[in-house]
Amino acid sequence: MFWLQLTDDPYINKAIFNFFTMLPVVSELWKELFDSVSSEEKQEELIGRTVGSELILKFPINVSYQKRFLKVYIDYLESKKSIVGDAVYNAFGRLVALPVDSSFYYVHYPIKFKESESLPLIILKENINIISEGTTGLRTWQASLALAEWALQNRVYVEKKDILELGSGIGLTGLIVSLLTKSSKYILTDCHPSVLSVLRENVKFNTETINKGKSELSANDIFGTNLDSCEIEVRELSWEKTTNDSCRTFGSVDCILAADVVYDSDLFDPLLNTLLAFFENGTKEAIIAYTERNSDTLSNFWKVCGSKNLAVDFLTTPEPLHLTWQRDIPIILTRIHRYSV
Repeated sequence: MFWLQLTDDPYINKAIFNFFTMLPVVSELWKELFDSVSSEEKQEELIGRTVGSELILKFPINVSYQKRFLKVYIDYLESKKSIVGDAVYNAFGRLVALPVDSSFYYVHYPIKFKESESLPLIILKENINIISEGTTGLRTWQASLALAEWALQNRVYVEKKDILELGSGIGLTGLIVSLLTKSSKYILTDCHPSVLSVLRENVKFNTETINKGKSELSANDIFGTNLDSCEIEVRELSWEKTTNDSCRTFGSVDCILAADVVYDSDLFDPLLNTLLAFFENGTKEAIIAYTERNSDTLSNFWKVCGSKNLAVDFLTTPEPLHLTWQRDIPIILTRIHRYSV
């Protein structure tokens, strides 16, 4: 895990957070911030904390976004008759010279809690195309953020538990839950070779940098856990090939998590048969987050759950207290378990 260093200036801090979360630069929120960082001294500090920061230079976010951010900033300064400093022009010139045809870039996920000099930060390698190489797993989806938020707000479901995640994708939910809660073990799974490759890479460089840039305030103070207390594994798991015997190779699994895995009716049976196989081996429940793109698809999935003697309890979708995501499409969370005999 990385740490995002903040400053003593609340306006600079808000700009840092908005930039790292890639808040659209057309937002009115940026205009208010730009007005507070218009002096040449503040311009230089803003550049050094955003496009020129060590984290962004090493793990660059979408170059087009960075250029758009600076272009809007420059236009705003000029509209206010402010002097545009060399730091801004030099940063913009560097970005203009960069190629923009890379299929991969990095996305940064700062995790808010309370006032501190630094924020926990997850950095993920993502594919610039939503669907790539025949899989949807190379990009983070909104339900993953909502599921991670739910786990942070409802730690009783995950603390001291052995957790397995289905369809982990590039690892956002798994990294947040495993590093910032009291879960004992976390197994991230997927079936596509390309996804597994990126997933392993993301887990590796986020867990290797657990204490880099860490402030005096530890994650124990934030969420009640130590960063290195959870055993993390990455495993291949194909739902079509899951059996009771194959589930045993994963060891004890108390709870299953999954996000955005219900989008194709052809996958209903393999997914639910996988849940049933784990339930047969002692798993108690599965928490699943859905992006409500098609209500009929979700309704049909829940009907199939009932036909397999699985209960579906609807959970309260959390407010975004620690994480940020687009809320234009509803997110639904459910708890799936066997009916009590």
